[in-house]
Amino acid sequence: MFYRKVPEITLPQAEINRPEKVVYAVGLLWLSIGFNVITQFRDVVSIEQADLKFSAILGSFSALLIHSYVVLRIAKGGVLALWLYVLLSILSYFILFFYFTFDGYTPLDIGLQIAQAAFEVIAFFYLFGEPSRRWFTQVRHSRKMQQKLPIRLIHKDGNLRIIRTTFCWSAFLLTPLWAVSERLWRPLGFSLMSYLMVKICNDAFHIEGNSGYPVIASLMYFVTMISFGLHGSERLIYSLEERGYSRIQEK
Repeated sequence: MFYRKVPEITLPQAEINRPEKVVYAVGLLWLSIGFNVITQFRDVVSIEQADLKFSAILGSFSALLIHSYVVLRIAKGGVLALWLYVLLSILSYFILFFYFTFDGYTPLDIGLQIAQAAFEVIAFFYLFGEPSRRWFTQVRHSRKMQQKLPIRLIHKDGNLRIIRTTFCWSAFLLTPLWAVSERLWRPLGFSLMSYLMVKICNDAFHIEGNSGYPVIASLMYFVTMISFGLHGSERLIYSLEERGYSRIQEK
């Protein structure tokens, strides 16, 4: 992932106090992702055309990365990540039932889909109930208090950088340009991958005529850009510290 933990910005105390129900729910979401991987693998194996198989593999891998990232953010108290996962689940099942047919599905395929849905429903029940909801609220308030304080970093040659840890609009709107200007090559790779996903899904739409592909691509692209906006500043601070910048301690 392009995001790594920055100890001074993240909330270790909140993570220590994470309720057991949140831990159980996150584990169920990982199980759901695991079942989805099995389902996607079976679907890819059944595809005979090489070009469609490659598109399916890349699409499944990108979806796996996005879902994994969202689950990691949920485990850290991300309310937006929780709602994004709910939206992704609703959209995926909507597309499954209204755009795809179940012709050729075996009882194992149907069983995997049911198990995946059951894990997600139970996880959502835990995450939206108490004490999970109260914990998410505490994490959100703590982050708002921390975001009011800009981070000052200075290099040994005297260069000073002041980074605000609020939503990074330049990373959200102009991700490739922002990543190149700040020399953040990993975020640049992820942004280019999201562009590639949109192109592959559009090509699949023209080949198969399934309108679900552009919808999935657009949603994944939007989720990816939102993640850059939310965590771009943290990633930039981490990168600057790797390049020799040190934080100025506030008195």
